[in-house]
Amino acid sequence: MEIRARQRRMAVAGALVFVIVVFLVYLCWPQGPFYHGRSLKAWLQDFTNPLRHASGIPLQNLPAEMGARMEGAQRAVKAIGTNAIPTLLQYVQAKDSGVGHVVAAPIAPRSFAGDWFPSASEKHAMAQAGFTILAKDALPAEPALVALTRDNDPSVRMTAFECLFFVVQPDYKTLATILVPFGHDPDRYNRERAVEHMRMCVAIITPEEAEKAGVYEAFPELRTSTATGSH
Repeated sequence: MEIRARQRRMAVAGALVFVIVVFLVYLCWPQGPFYHGRSLKAWLQDFTNPLRHASGIPLQNLPAEMGARMEGAQRAVKAIGTNAIPTLLQYVQAKDSGVGHVVAAPIAPRSFAGDWFPSASEKHAMAQAGFTILAKDALPAEPALVALTRDNDPSVRMTAFECLFFVVQPDYKTLATILVPFGHDPDRYNRERAVEHMRMCVAIITPEEAEKAGVYEAFPELRTSTATGSH
């Protein structure tokens, strides 16, 4: 009976290991789109963190290596084009769950989690990089990004707007209209970021356009700072 019990424990342990391995393979398996055999995620990680895996590169070669990785990422994202939009929108909506890190930590090197399970903030940075590179080519994503500026998560709201900024500019009138609700955002960081973004918008649009959009009602401090402006 003791032998049978041990066999059962070993079978359960083996099954558990198998399930974990399958789960990790499912999570880690590169998902498209691809360019030259590498996933969009890998290219975006090269752009947002060009020094990752650079430990063996001589110090004097780092600037050139960083430039090459970022340029390569730009070429890749532009080549992928609008096929990148669904993945980028997923990254905009990323929220930390910690599941991947918890599962991978005991059985994988420390760098594994960062490569295969980027945090929400890393995914937000990757989304901003992707939309910055695509710029006007990402206009089909505008409606989804506008909707995400009203998401329940504060970091998703601001990330969506900052991605949208690079897609629709120089249409600062539209950007100002979308940004107005952030003047009453419950998140303090979002309100502070919104002031800085709106300051840029009101430097371009006319005071009349700003007044009509409700800018000065949402950001009363900007009425004073722009009253002596060049408009």
